[in-house]
Amino acid sequence: MTFEPSASQAQIDARQHAFDNQPDPATLVSREEIRAALLDRHTAATQDKLDAAVAKVLEAVPELCGGAGTGSTGNFARRNGGAEDALDAKIRANIMGAC
Repeated sequence: MTFEPSASQAQIDARQHAFDNQPDPATLVSREEIRAALLDRHTAATQDKLDAAVAKVLEAVPELCGGAGTGSTGNFARRNGGAEDALDAKIRANIMGAC
């Protein structure tokens, strides 16, 4: 039994070309543009506190650095205080200090 692709060779070539020519994510948005967007969303003082909280989590759990969990770490640090249970509140207090 031989493998027969369901796509035509032209479709396979087009997909390979698209895959090979994806833009580099690092060139799509600069760090400065990201920072400016975050400052539009929060005050500079609030964003500095969030940055410090994320850094503290990543320092404590280095396996989160650069992986899929990085976004989750940032989201945890930014969670709405009203949605927390007692354990979440204690973790937040340990990470960010009293808010």
